[in-house]
Amino acid sequence: MTRFVARLAYDGTHFNGWQFQVKSRTVQLEVERAINSTLAACPDSDLLDKVCIRAVAAGRTDAGVHARGQVIHFDYPAVAAGLFTVREFETKLNEGLASDVRLWNVSHAPPPREKNLAVQGNWHAMYNSRSKLYTYRFSTRAVADPLHRNYCCAVPRGEALDLHKLAELTSIFEGKHDYQNFANRLQHKRRMSKKGEDFSTVRHVRSVELVSEAPEEYAIHVLLDGALQRMVRNMVGGLWAVARGDMSEAELRRALDGPLYATGRSPIRAAPAHGLTLEWVYYDDF
Repeated sequence: MTRFVARLAYDGTHFNGWQFQVKSRTVQLEVERAINSTLAACPDSDLLDKVCIRAVAAGRTDAGVHARGQVIHFDYPAVAAGLFTVREFETKLNEGLASDVRLWNVSHAPPPREKNLAVQGNWHAMYNSRSKLYTYRFSTRAVADPLHRNYCCAVPRGEALDLHKLAELTSIFEGKHDYQNFANRLQHKRRMSKKGEDFSTVRHVRSVELVSEAPEEYAIHVLLDGALQRMVRNMVGGLWAVARGDMSEAELRRALDGPLYATGRSPIRAAPAHGLTLEWVYYDDF
């Protein structure tokens, strides 16, 4: 088998997230279907029945979340890989994809580095990643731009945000903190963790920055080593809660590194999914 790596961009509007689900349209389902369909060109007519290729992503995205620089890897039969150049392979893959998802920069996976050995020493999209950049876009315009409705969250009228306070607050997330109050499905994650392995909710956030992209349109850039489920959206929701006066700065600081809130008692609500984009996944060698 030959391991390939690729960048992946998708409009998450009509996807129920990345991960495969039996009765839902997901990005993983679309991508794996396109990859497996290329096996039909192989002289070994039985290959389609013998092989089922799986794609592994650097991280999962929730329903409605977009990606510009997601990364995947997959193992492809060497006998079939030799039928195309890498660029021809990329073209064939995209021909099999719907218009709201595209693979690009398809390449042979880098050789493993000793310090980053993963499963069987192979390069791995998730385990070899160094950091990820997310962007959350929102608008405070009185009349929201309908052309941005799927990618930029319109803050409801009457919910005025103190943007100066919001910009000042972003730095409290930087560094290593316990994000258990900014994550979803923690009990499930703890059950699914390997036997004897403690599931940590501590994450390292390198930077958080509020920038203006257009009049009354803003973006919060979050660079971190790894995120818990809905962590970035909950961070944005916490910032909004303080910026509109629903929560004090002291309460936000207590939520960060503080004891876990009882079920249903957290004052933090995740920002809507459609404003979030996974912009880039960083590696040493890709």
